[in-house]
Amino acid sequence: MTTFNKTLAKPTNNYFDLLYYADDCKSAVIAAEIASSTAWRIDNLIVQHARGLLRYIKTELFNTGGYDSLAEVQMAFADAAFAELNFHEIGKSETGLLEMLRALNAQRDQWHDLAAKLVPMVSDYSGTPRSYEIEDISKAFYKEPNLRVNEMTSRRLKIRAERMAAALEAPELAEEQYKRSLQRKEDDNKRIASILVDQAPIAELMFKLTLRSDDDSAALRSKDFWDLPIEAQRILLDNAIGAASRADERAASDRSMSEMEYDLTSMTALKVMTDLRQVMAGERFKVATREATQV
Repeated sequence: MTTFNKTLAKPTNNYFDLLYYADDCKSAVIAAEIASSTAWRIDNLIVQHARGLLRYIKTELFNTGGYDSLAEVQMAFADAAFAELNFHEIGKSETGLLEMLRALNAQRDQWHDLAAKLVPMVSDYSGTPRSYEIEDISKAFYKEPNLRVNEMTSRRLKIRAERMAAALEAPELAEEQYKRSLQRKEDDNKRIASILVDQAPIAELMFKLTLRSDDDSAALRSKDFWDLPIEAQRILLDNAIGAASRADERAASDRSMSEMEYDLTSMTALKVMTDLRQVMAGERFKVATREATQV
């Protein structure tokens, strides 16, 4: 039986496994943050790809005159599954929505289990062990997204308002114009969030249909990180880098943490960020990037 080094974070290691790496992490703070953040991100990706599948199905139904029953939705889904299968069989390497959903779902439980093990090892500012609740994936579909106006959009809206006010030779109107534009953007975000919540039942149905139509059950699918679609690996590795950085930032202001504990946390965070960037510099990621740009 071949044994792989699953924690060796090198560009040449094609069998690097983020789950084992996180579990082997020397700092409980960093390990817990990576585990819980990765579990959350997998759920987020499942919902995101299920919504993407819903958009595809809705487009197909619109092109064929709409739908009057659940049976027509299921038929459109079956057509999408057949198209993805054919796409794969003719040698296309890009991973489809259905395969991405199945692969993520197969690895979901182990990440939540790891988070449930590691998070209680870390205490909050009062010294109380943190808790972790494993929620059913269904709940992730019904959470209202917190769509905030990001800094880049806010900055551009402000620049736009200033330029428009200058063009009208009324610079005193810039601030009011900016506030109105910002409010419209915030209202748009609230409307989008409401639509996503309204679509939750049918998006969840897309996810369930995807699992039901799989020839392999989640129990039989690979639980190895390297068997995830390469784009999912990239997203989760990048997410883990961000998790380590956030944990380091919080630790810097945690007065309940000793200097020795903070040094271990900070140095581990830096090591994690360096290690995972090295993994992402591997040839398989470069190949995937080249193929994506050629599509």
